[in-house]
Amino acid sequence: MFSKIIRHLKWQFYDMIWIFKPLSAFKKYQNINNKYSIGITTYKDRYNLFFKSLIKKIIILFPDTEIIVAINGHVDTEKQSAYLEEIEKSYAACPKVKLIEYIKPQGLSRLWNQIILKSSNERVFMLNDDIHFSPYLRRDIEQSGFFEERIAIINNSFSFFILEKEFAKEIGGFDERLKEISGEDDDFCVRMATMGYPYPPVYEYKYIKNYSHKPEINSFGKNTADESNRYSTYNNTFLNQKWEIRNEKFESSVYSRSGKYWKLKEGMETPKYLELLNLK
Repeated sequence: MFSKIIRHLKWQFYDMIWIFKPLSAFKKYQNINNKYSIGITTYKDRYNLFFKSLIKKIIILFPDTEIIVAINGHVDTEKQSAYLEEIEKSYAACPKVKLIEYIKPQGLSRLWNQIILKSSNERVFMLNDDIHFSPYLRRDIEQSGFFEERIAIINNSFSFFILEKEFAKEIGGFDERLKEISGEDDDFCVRMATMGYPYPPVYEYKYIKNYSHKPEINSFGKNTADESNRYSTYNNTFLNQKWEIRNEKFESSVYSRSGKYWKLKEGMETPKYLELLNLK
């Protein structure tokens, strides 16, 4: 309890600093950290709820790190345009924050692929926007071997993972035929397994959590209560079109963390979304 109070007070102290230290004050730190970039995916309905608080904390803890924000589109394109104007103005004074903007909603696979392609560094630390962490996050992670991994996840969740660009290219990137949100990580890990790679190593950090926010209406304008697992019926249907999935092991199948066995169906190979010429 005492340590929790200390962390809370430290964030309050950082909030006070933020009032007197505008984004432009962080210009001197631009691109000092050349080991990894930070990638964040977000969208309009989470801007005030999660994103504004998150990006403030990220900039404070990682002032020397490139931050790439993929802003998903929204079914209400008029409100989306106004939202993009607001976010552009908010971060115009912070050149280390790069924005990838969409008017119409995109699949999470595309957002992740675009962040990878835009990254100036060899690895990307990918984050959801609905997460919470302590002021000691960077210290704890950098003292471990997490940022040296080709791929690794935190707390057994793809809400926070590290990914090397060349490894992403080798696997083929995230499948953009998953046009909405869900199943991207399962598909990627199963393809890793078919190429002989184990499931990504899992690092445990006590003071980073995912709120797992699931809105009633998503960016595609769909009621999440009607979607598979409150995420995406479309993506779930595509995965079953791409893979033969059974409860028991069968010929040429690979095991997944879901407890099932997967085998690629004929003609459903994943396109190479991350070609070498596009990797920077």
